[in-house]
Amino acid sequence: MATLAACTPADQAVLEGRLTGQAGKPLLLTFAPLHYKYAPSTPETIRVDADGRFVLTRNTTTNRVGWLRLGADAVPVVFVPGRTTRVNLDATRFVSGADYGGPYADILERFDEYLTQDEHLMVRIRNLRSDFREGRTAESLELLHMRAQLAMDHFGDTPLRTLVHRRMGEHLIRRLEALRYRTDLDRAAADRERALVIRQALEAGFFTVEGLSAQRAGIRDFTDAYVKSFGIEDSLEQVMGSDLSESDWKRLAHARLDSLRMQVVGRIPDEDARAHARFFLSIERLNDAPFAYADSLAAIYLADYPEPDPRTDLIRNLRARFAAVQPGSPMIPFSLPDSTGRMFTDADFRGKYLLLDFWAGWCVPCLDQMPATERLARKFRNDLTVVSISTEEDRQTWLDFMRANPHGWVNLYAGQGFEHPLFQQWMAGGIPFYVLVGRDGTILRYNDIRPNFNLEDVLEAYLAAE
Repeated sequence: MATLAACTPADQAVLEGRLTGQAGKPLLLTFAPLHYKYAPSTPETIRVDADGRFVLTRNTTTNRVGWLRLGADAVPVVFVPGRTTRVNLDATRFVSGADYGGPYADILERFDEYLTQDEHLMVRIRNLRSDFREGRTAESLELLHMRAQLAMDHFGDTPLRTLVHRRMGEHLIRRLEALRYRTDLDRAAADRERALVIRQALEAGFFTVEGLSAQRAGIRDFTDAYVKSFGIEDSLEQVMGSDLSESDWKRLAHARLDSLRMQVVGRIPDEDARAHARFFLSIERLNDAPFAYADSLAAIYLADYPEPDPRTDLIRNLRARFAAVQPGSPMIPFSLPDSTGRMFTDADFRGKYLLLDFWAGWCVPCLDQMPATERLARKFRNDLTVVSISTEEDRQTWLDFMRANPHGWVNLYAGQGFEHPLFQQWMAGGIPFYVLVGRDGTILRYNDIRPNFNLEDVLEAYLAAE
C-alpha cells in the first residue's frame, strides 16, 4: 500500500477496485453536479475487465467524494490526492460486501450501518406526515434532529460529512416548514423561531460553501421554507379562490418572495457562500419569476462576479436559453408519435391556438389538471388544439394509462423523463408544464397558465382581441 501511494502524484488520486458477482450490470461513477436541474451529473461508465478489476484516476488537490452505482444501489468512494486506494465490491450485496482500503478503511462499513438506522428513522418520519401537516410537529422534528446526529456520529470526521450538512439542512428546513402549520404561534413567536433557526444555521456551518453545496438545491429549499412560513402561498390562494401550483404562486408573488429570500442571503457572512447562494437564486428566478425581472437580476449577478467560472458560465448560458422560449419567439419544432405510432409535427397544428402540456402519469398535479383540460378542449374546440406530451420513461406505462384513462385530445409520447431534448429545449424545470402558442406558431404564454386556474380567461381575451 505504501509503495502504491508513493507512486501516485500529489495532484492525482487513484481508486483501484474489484467487482465480484457483477452479472453483466454496468458500474457507474457520478459526482455532485454544479446545479441539480440545469447542470446534471453525467454518469461515467466504468470499464470492468474479465476479472472484475477497474482503475480510476482523477486530478484533484482535495479529497473528492464520488458515488459508485450498480443498478439502484450506490456506495460512496473517496479520491484522496497522492494516494491509491482499493475498494472491493460484491454485486450481490453491494454495500455490505465492500472492503474499502486506505485512510478511510471503515467508511463503507459505517455507511452500511448508517443506511440501516437512517431508513428506520425515515419510516417513522413518513408515518408522521399527516400529524406534521396538522400542526403536531414536535415528534417529526425530533426524529429529523436524530437523523442529523446519526450522520454526525458516522461521518463527522470523514469526507462524507457532506451527509451531515445535508441532514442538518433538512432538519432546519423542516423547522421553518413547521411554522406554516402551527396555529399555536402568534406573529412574534413565529419571528423568534425564524431568528432562532437562522442563528442555529449560522452556528452549525449551514451558511458556508460546504454546507450549502451539500444541499440538493443549494439554498433554494431553505429560502422557500422561510418564505412559506410567512403564509404568502396560503394568502394568495385565499385571494385567488383556488389552489395554486408552486410555479403559479411564485410568479404571482415574485417580488415579495425575492425580498424574503434576500433577507436570508443577507445573513450569510462569507462572501464565497453568498456568491454560491446568489448563483442558485439567480437560476430559481429564471425558472419561476417573469423573465424580464429575472434576467435583470441575473445581469446584476454577472456584474458583481465578472470573472469567468463555471457558475457565471452557466448563468450566461441559461439567460440565452430562457430568452429563446419567451413570448414572441417561434415555438420549438417537434416530431413525436401518438399511441399508434403516427408521427405528428408542430406544423400539423397551425391555424389554431395550441396548448402544449408536458406531463406524466405519476405526477398528481398533472392529473389534477385533466378535468379542466378536457372541459376547455371541448369549449374551445374550434379555436384550440391541446397536445399532451408524456415524459413517462416507460412507453408501456404510458400506453396502459391512456387505455385506462382516454383523453379527448392529442396525446404524444416523448419519454426519457426530463432528459428528452424537447423538454430540455423548452427549459421546463418540472411538470405539469404548459406553453400557449398562437395560430401562427409564435409563443404567447410560457409556463404561466393552468387549465384549472387562468387558461380560460387568457383564451377568451385572445379571441376577443381578434
